Amino acid sequence: MKKILFLLFAIGVLAGVYTAVQNDVAEWDLRDVEISVAFEEVRQLAREANLAPAEVLTQLRSLGVTAVAIGEAEVRRYQNDGVLTAATGSQLIHSWRLTGESSSVLLPLLESKLIQPNTTYLLLEDKLLAKRLAHKAELKLQKPVRTDFSRQPFLIEIDEDLERVLGLRIGLDPADVALLRQADLRLVPRPDNAFLTSEAAVRETLGEFFALPAEALSAIMFDGPEVTGYPDHLAAAAAAIRESGQALGIVEFAKRPAGISQLSALVGYQTLLIHPNQPGRPVQSIANSVQERRVRLVYIRLPLAEANPLAESLALVESVTEVLASYGYRGATARAVSLPGHEPPQLLLMLLGLAAAAALLVSAILRRETCLLWLVFVGTFAGLLLMFPLFSVNLALQFGSVLAALLFSLLAVVSQQLNRLPLPVKDDRAALSWSLVTICRTFLLVAAGGALVAALPSTPYFAGGTALFRGVKLVHVLPLVVLVPLAISRIFYCQSPGWTLARLIHVIGSFFSRPLLLSYLAAFLTLATIGLFYVARTGNVPGVPVLALELRLRELLESLLVVRPRFKEFLFAYPAALLGLALLAKGSRSVITTALVVIGSIAPVSMANTFMHFTTPTAFYSALFRSFNGLWTGVAVGLILYGALILLTRFWENKVKIS
Repeated sequence: MKKILFLLFAIGVLAGVYTAVQNDVAEWDLRDVEISVAFEEVRQLAREANLAPAEVLTQLRSLGVTAVAIGEAEVRRYQNDGVLTAATGSQLIHSWRLTGESSSVLLPLLESKLIQPNTTYLLLEDKLLAKRLAHKAELKLQKPVRTDFSRQPFLIEIDEDLERVLGLRIGLDPADVALLRQADLRLVPRPDNAFLTSEAAVRETLGEFFALPAEALSAIMFDGPEVTGYPDHLAAAAAAIRESGQALGIVEFAKRPAGISQLSALVGYQTLLIHPNQPGRPVQSIANSVQERRVRLVYIRLPLAEANPLAESLALVESVTEVLASYGYRGATARAVSLPGHEPPQLLLMLLGLAAAAALLVSAILRRETCLLWLVFVGTFAGLLLMFPLFSVNLALQFGSVLAALLFSLLAVVSQQLNRLPLPVKDDRAALSWSLVTICRTFLLVAAGGALVAALPSTPYFAGGTALFRGVKLVHVLPLVVLVPLAISRIFYCQSPGWTLARLIHVIGSFFSRPLLLSYLAAFLTLATIGLFYVARTGNVPGVPVLALELRLRELLESLLVVRPRFKEFLFAYPAALLGLALLAKGSRSVITTALVVIGSIAPVSMANTFMHFTTPTAFYSALFRSFNGLWTGVAVGLILYGALILLTRFWENKVKIS
């Protein structure tokens, strides 16, 4: 019975390895990253430095910037630039009554009492701009618009509040587009959904961006709290985006605009991740976003609040491009990541392997073969298949990935550590050897499962950043909830007879009948604090601080090892596993030994979670590399502690003999 399960298990793992390696090979040489800045920030920088925007763009381009994020120009911009004058009718009436003067265009209207107090009036000299403004106001505001283009200044009357008119987006400014094209910089479209209440407005707004040559554009980065077309015209927006061939940008670590998931699905998940730098964060964090999270467009926010913003901005851009170049990345058009993924036969084999792993885990926990194993196998396989028609394909794949991470971390610890308690040996070297072999066996089994964890979500939905990480805390916590009682029963109570309900009640009752000692209370509070911190540090929870020392150590490890190991693996889990398993080999079954083995089980749990990072470039290879670094560095730390423990033990024994 188990031989068949082992065979299905092996076939499923091989299918996972094939799929994961195929995806990594396809992505291996993708080193293009778009480096962009905001056009409005460039204009502000130019004003403060008393330079023309073209000069600033030229300097940024020479330092590695390849694109500029630009949105539609607001009416307020032209007012601030002195190109137009805007006022309400009541303001015009009040000014005329005080001074008796007004524009030659407005004066007849004022004298005839045709000025409406709640209407907005705009005066400007540029006829092309006036026509564009009037057209956009009529299209987007859907309010009465009256014009007088018979003489200068040209007059536009809009029956709308002044603030709404000033905030109106009236399309790309032709001079801005010409400036960026002349600087040989691509445009990152930043459409805003404000005022887009009709399908015609959505199509025209996006069409204005996409009318530019495809090679002049980069990924779309939405401005505002909603995607263009939300909520009623997403289909029109998706059709325009698909026709343009541009990728949809999703900003990481930010509140997602409403409708992004629906729009992403409508464009076939042709998406990519965008990383905006955070003020005060080191440049290395930008490089990490590209290396670790498949970011393909870096959006550099310029330090405009600094004493010398131009110098600081140029230095920041230069540092970013130099660091990215040191990792082999080059500035180029941002494109959606396309992975080979998996065909139905591969997916079926992986699901069979996952169901076999579930049955083998039950067998390892029960330590006997029963018909229950086949029930678990059939039930798991049927449940996984039913998820596809009952829910969505993407949800089913993500559930399978999370389940694989749970099953393989548990199976590795239970089958390789808790079920393989050795005969006691006195030799320190033999105990160490058994401990190292056991850690390596555990590592290899989790790595095999990691192939399934990484391969199942290898679709554009996950690779492009549309999917949200789910199950991170579950994968970190649930295995420990299962392993703690198993470790206690198989290590601390290993000499006890078979477990029954009465035996369990008796053990729990005797434990709680003992007097509460301060040492017990202190140990409990310490473990509870560590546990809460362990859970809080999973999943990038906001508000949980990262120490400056840890950040510096991360940078050091990345410079030395390329891919840094996880702190909880190499500083705590693997050293604890090595010590605990060595003590097991020497016959110890104490509370300390049990605790060390449980703490050591965090390593395979954390390792399984590493393979869940589906936005990591070359996900399987990167997770394997990072996990291997955690293994050997953790073993190195453990060997130092083990050597120190042996020396202390021998010193104490000699002292006792002398005394």
